[in-house]
Amino acid sequence: MIGALDNPPVGGKDGERAMPTVLVIDGDPQLLRSTRVQLLRCAKVVLAADPDRAIELLERFHFDVVVTDFHLAGTSGLALLGEVRRRFPSVRRVLVSAGDSGGFGPALGEPTVHAFVSKPYAPGSLERAVLATTPD
Repeated sequence: MIGALDNPPVGGKDGERAMPTVLVIDGDPQLLRSTRVQLLRCAKVVLAADPDRAIELLERFHFDVVVTDFHLAGTSGLALLGEVRRRFPSVRRVLVSAGDSGGFGPALGEPTVHAFVSKPYAPGSLERAVLATTPD
């Protein structure tokens, strides 16, 4: 795992909305790092290079949002988000992929995916998706 925290910080100052804690899953180390840089402006970010590590982290720590690429080794991001939905229902779920969301059809009409963001990311699109899916 790249750049993950052993104990992700939680909470904020009194009266402030705490920054959401986001788990990002992608098999490409360069994309993980660039996604982390983009999200650090609005969230605490933990990275996982594969779905198994992501589940381990979800079992150990609280996350507000999971952001995953559609293409993962051994599974799809959509399948991973389905597992996240079943096992960690309070965690919000964002799917990212090259191309548009048209190929994901019914998945975007059900609670498995709260938001879809196309890669390459338009400026601010990933941050907006994470913040839009985060409960107040």
